[in-house]
Amino acid sequence: MPAPSRQEQCPYCSRLFARRGLKQHTTSCKRNFDEQQADALYERELLQTAVGLIVSNLVSAEGESSPDPLQPFLGAAAVDETNSGSPEAPDQHTDDISASESVYNIDDIRTVYHPASSIPARVDHFEDYRSNPTFQAADPPIDPCPWRPFAMHHDFKLGEFILDVALTRKQMTTLFELLTPNSESTQGLASTIKSLRDFQEHWDQAANLITPFEKSTITIPLHGRDQTFDVYRRNLWTWALELIQNPTLEPHFFWDAVQLSKWNGKAFERFIDEPWTAQAFWDLQTPLPKGAKPLCFILYADKTRLSSFGTAQGYPVVALYQIKDDPRYKKKTYYVDFKRSVWHAAMKYILEPLEEPSKVPIISCVFEEAIWRRQLTKHDSCYVVLTRGTNGLKPCVICLVPKMEQYNLHINYELRTSVQTREILGDTAGLPTKGAQNKFLSGFGLRNIQNAFWNVTDCDPFRSLSWDRLHAHNDGLFGKHLRGEIVARVAALGMQFTGQADDQIKLFPCWKDFYHFDSGFMGVNFTDGMKYEDLAKHILFVTQNILTETCDKHGYHLLKCMRSYLELNTYAAFNLHTETTMQAIQDELIKFSELIKEYEQLTMSVKPKAKSWNFPKIHSHKHLVDDIMAKGVTRNYNTKPNKKMHISCGPISRKLRNRFCVWIRGGGGTYKMKELPISRAHDAAYGKFKDRLSAFMVGQFAKHPKIVPLVSGEKISFKAFKDNDECSLDFYNHPRYDCVIVEGLEGHFFAETIMLFSCTIGGESFPLALVHPFNEPVGASNAKLDKDLGFYRVWARQRKNSTFVSIYNIIRGALLVEDYGFKSADGMKEYLVVDCVDDDLFLRMKSLKYIGRRGN
Repeated sequence: MPAPSRQEQCPYCSRLFARRGLKQHTTSCKRNFDEQQADALYERELLQTAVGLIVSNLVSAEGESSPDPLQPFLGAAAVDETNSGSPEAPDQHTDDISASESVYNIDDIRTVYHPASSIPARVDHFEDYRSNPTFQAADPPIDPCPWRPFAMHHDFKLGEFILDVALTRKQMTTLFELLTPNSESTQGLASTIKSLRDFQEHWDQAANLITPFEKSTITIPLHGRDQTFDVYRRNLWTWALELIQNPTLEPHFFWDAVQLSKWNGKAFERFIDEPWTAQAFWDLQTPLPKGAKPLCFILYADKTRLSSFGTAQGYPVVALYQIKDDPRYKKKTYYVDFKRSVWHAAMKYILEPLEEPSKVPIISCVFEEAIWRRQLTKHDSCYVVLTRGTNGLKPCVICLVPKMEQYNLHINYELRTSVQTREILGDTAGLPTKGAQNKFLSGFGLRNIQNAFWNVTDCDPFRSLSWDRLHAHNDGLFGKHLRGEIVARVAALGMQFTGQADDQIKLFPCWKDFYHFDSGFMGVNFTDGMKYEDLAKHILFVTQNILTETCDKHGYHLLKCMRSYLELNTYAAFNLHTETTMQAIQDELIKFSELIKEYEQLTMSVKPKAKSWNFPKIHSHKHLVDDIMAKGVTRNYNTKPNKKMHISCGPISRKLRNRFCVWIRGGGGTYKMKELPISRAHDAAYGKFKDRLSAFMVGQFAKHPKIVPLVSGEKISFKAFKDNDECSLDFYNHPRYDCVIVEGLEGHFFAETIMLFSCTIGGESFPLALVHPFNEPVGASNAKLDKDLGFYRVWARQRKNSTFVSIYNIIRGALLVEDYGFKSADGMKEYLVVDCVDDDLFLRMKSLKYIGRRGN
């Protein structure tokens, strides 16, 4: 047996040292590492400042001629102004709004305020537009003693520390004994808090400065025995008034609905982002009496796991008790009804403070609830509207779609409403037996329980439920269905292809905020829906050369479904929607519906018991566009922001959260012109670097003869940028070169950044980039693949054909991944543009006629 190694690895430089010498080396190495971190931070801040200046110069230089990436997709559909009030340009009458096109510039923004606001409509140039022109920025009032009711700032910091580390009462008592010695000769703590009792009194006083929690006990019978539960709440009405009257928050409230539209050269096309720009807010304000304003609440309810083993669950926001499942009542209908009765009794107590205010004519409360389906537990939305869940005859919580018709997204079914549901429950009460009542209600997918939300005037929980991208897409349709199906089809081809898929995803280029799947994905399940969101943007590109049409016809069709899903998911994530983009979602929904039904038919023709795709996550898309039109873009009601707070719900996980940041030092510095080709001699991109750079600079400044003679190599101050986002010779032990879209003389083209640097000529600095162009015309061999899977393909030139470009000609970054299935005689690779990284690139690629694109 070999002797055990006596060397240990330095955590900073990864070099091996004898145990006795490691400590001394580590001290020195850590000091160097810390200095490198500080340098990298400073250099990165300088670079970000430079890039900001570049972008601002680009905007100012292009002016009105700069193309808007959204512009090709805005269409010419005019806004329906039936309820739009009287849209006017400043100092114009209503009749002038139909004047000639010369009155408006492309991208002018029109804002039509709700008639009840008495604010006239306005038209602003794009660069002058503000979402809230009435907002007056003001510094919040300064509180000279913000630590009150603590006597001293030091007292507050001590109390904050105790809560932050979650000390027990015993630990706090010990702490105060240590900090407050008995001996007068010993210096004690400079604080007025000397004991646990003092500490508790101060925090109780602080708690009284905001709306306090209140406790109540509810009693619900189960099988002849009363069950009691404690419920905690804040008084919602008191809390709302507290927020409204807060001088710091008050300027940020929006009280009037608006309709926004943008001039596309032919008409004003409406667009929607925030809730007050959507239709529900407008419709809500319309029937209100003069002077009344809508007050809207967002209710978030979603269970989270409170233990690392996932056995303890709870509602993290207002502490709705999560009832433990009792094996004695498993699969008992009355127990399911009992749990929902408890939920609504608790919610009735929480909503109780709003019942009386909602009846006053001058006050209107509307709940825009963000409650979502979760496939595993089938709670949440079914709890709120008291439907029978995904296995009911009418499983949708929004409409009455039959269970067997859920993936027919082109059919509109009757919407559920509170009025309709109460009438059905009224009819149910007239039936003689519970069996007859249950059978009647099952036809509507309802339960015989009174809904707590009906106690608030004009509150319709069906209309309030919102589509959630995290659960419907990332953690739902993809995470629980499409991903598993793709993995299964790859695995069915054999271990060789399983390993190939993992290897290819490990080679996927890095991108900002993208999770990098270093361990592969074939045998990994995630509990984080955001990782599934990233995996969805990878999986199509790393399996397209495995699930080919010749190797697996059914798998190839599944990838077509995956591409349609990516289109839907990217559209759904937009932070702004126009009438045209919402119509694009509707069109893609029909396409996705047909593709998924075709896939089901293909698989069932071979295996009759193959997976059925007729389930609620598929159907939920049907209401996506309606929610956007009514409540704004999906980020307004996405659980993703709220999910991030779940980590603080478990007291253990709160203290064990690990936060770390890795600073990467880019390879940069100041070089002499003659040294660079020598240090990079192995890279053909640097061939004849000096001559080509001089020729490029002469060409750039041919109109400036006084500068040209200075371009003689040795007289150029040459400095490489340290840019960690674009290119690095050592990015986690591998070279990294990000790609960009460049605006060239002959058109746009994709390129790989090799180096960013600046040349100083005559005292003036010129930022430049050495890039590897990907602008060879692509062939026709993969035309069908690209059409079926929506790929945008580029072909790299030989690396020796690298070229220089001005940084001002770089439009934006781009993520390109190698087509692992393409082979060429000269070894040059083809790449696929990952267009789903963000909405700008997604829309830009729809119309970008880049050099080398097939069909140009």
